[in-house]
Amino acid sequence: MNKVNSLFGWARRKWWLILIVIVVAGGLWWWQGHQTKQEAMTFTQPEYRDIVKTNDFTGQIDARERVGMRFAGGGKLVYLGAKEGDSVKKGQTIASLDQRSVQKALDKTLSLYQTQRWTYENEKDDVGDGLTLDQQDRRAFDQDQFALNRSVYDVELQYLAFDNYRISAPFNGVLVKAPTQVPGIVVGATDTWELVNPETLYFRLYVDEVDIDTVTVGQSATVELDAYPGKTYEGQVSKIGYQTLNTAAGSVFAVDVVFNQPVSIEETRVGMNGEARLLEAEKKNVLSIPIEAIVAHDGKNFVEVWKSGKKQEQSVETGIENADYVEIISGLTDQDQVLLP
Repeated sequence: MNKVNSLFGWARRKWWLILIVIVVAGGLWWWQGHQTKQEAMTFTQPEYRDIVKTNDFTGQIDARERVGMRFAGGGKLVYLGAKEGDSVKKGQTIASLDQRSVQKALDKTLSLYQTQRWTYENEKDDVGDGLTLDQQDRRAFDQDQFALNRSVYDVELQYLAFDNYRISAPFNGVLVKAPTQVPGIVVGATDTWELVNPETLYFRLYVDEVDIDTVTVGQSATVELDAYPGKTYEGQVSKIGYQTLNTAAGSVFAVDVVFNQPVSIEETRVGMNGEARLLEAEKKNVLSIPIEAIVAHDGKNFVEVWKSGKKQEQSVETGIENADYVEIISGLTDQDQVLLP
C-alpha cells in the first residue's frame, strides 16, 4: 500500500513531465501514420522526353512484278529452261511442251495454203485484167481470193499455237515456284510456274477502315518480319487502296510499303508475314507524364498532385500521346509531384 501511495504522490508532483511524454508520443504516432500513408502512394515528376506515336499493322511480303504462268492445255513437258530458284531474263524460255503435233498441223496448213495460192494464181492468169468478167465470173474470182485469205489466217493461227506450247519470261526475275524440276512428264493446264522480280519487293499491310485516316502516302514505316525478330527494315507508304477488302476481321484497306534500301529475295521471301509500324506523329523534348496518371471527366483532363501535405486535383491541357506517355501543354511543371494510380 505504501508503494502505491508513493507512486501516486510522485505522479502528482511530476504531472507536467507525464503530459510532455503523452504529447510527444501522440505526435510521433500521428507523424508515423502520416508518413506511412504518404509512402504508400506512388509519385512521379513530369519530365522532358521525345514522344513518338505509332500504329502497328500486320501484313506480308509481296512483289509488284509477280506472275503465274501456265500452258493453255496439258501435254508432255520436253524442255526446262530454268528450275525453281534460278534467275531468268526477259524472253527466256522457261518450259515447253512436245510440239510435234502442232508442227504437223502447221505443215498441213502450209500445204493447204500453197494449194490455194496456186489455184488463185491460175484463176488470176485466166481472167487477166478482169475488165471483161461478168458478174458471175467476178464472184467466182472473189471467192478464190477469200479462200486464199482464209488459208493465210490458218497459217498465222498455227504459228500462234506454238506460243501455247512454250512459256517465256515476261520480265527479268527469279523463278520462285515450279511444278516439276525434270522434263519428260505430263503437265496439266493448272500447273503453274511463278516468276518474281526481286527489285519490286514491297510489304503489303492491311489497315482497318476506322484507322485509314491515320495513314498517308510518304509516311515513314518500320517493318519487322516474324522470321527475324528484332531485325527491322525501314520504308515508307507508297500506295493506299481505294477499295475495301472484306476479311474475317472486317473491312480493311491494302496499304503498300516500299523499302528504302534494296532487299534480298533470299531473305525477304514472298509471302513472309510480319508487322509494320507506321509513324503517325512525333514531338521532341516535351514535358510529359505517364499516361495512366490522367483522369478524364466533365470533358477535361486532370491529374492528382501532392501539395501542402495533401492530394489536390489539377486540370491539365494535353497534347500528343502514345501507349506510355502524354504531353503536358499546361497545368504542370517539372517540379510537381504527380500521383500515379
